[in-house]
Amino acid sequence: MDEAEVMCDWCGAPVCGWKRYGFELQEAGCRLQVKLSRRRRGNRAVRQALCRLYLYLKSGSMQGDVPECVKRQLHTVWPDAEKGHRSLRCKPRPAHRELRANAL
Repeated sequence: MDEAEVMCDWCGAPVCGWKRYGFELQEAGCRLQVKLSRRRRGNRAVRQALCRLYLYLKSGSMQGDVPECVKRQLHTVWPDAEKGHRSLRCKPRPAHRELRANAL
């Protein structure tokens, strides 16, 4: 394979962080969202917790920079609520199943 085919478009890493850890992050996010459903900014809190979880899964530490590809995907799954509206509930997406198939 070419190096260009393997590298992530957003972060430039050899293996995209979202493809590698996305399944675990989505499962943890759905569990978290149930617990944080009454918070005013539930999706934002879920995204912050999942960024820390990503760093922990990747390096064993909860400090550092989260790559852009992971940030963007987390924001598409858990978007900010519009003013005056509650955050959207978690709905497993088709990509969720594809990630599970790739993990096996």
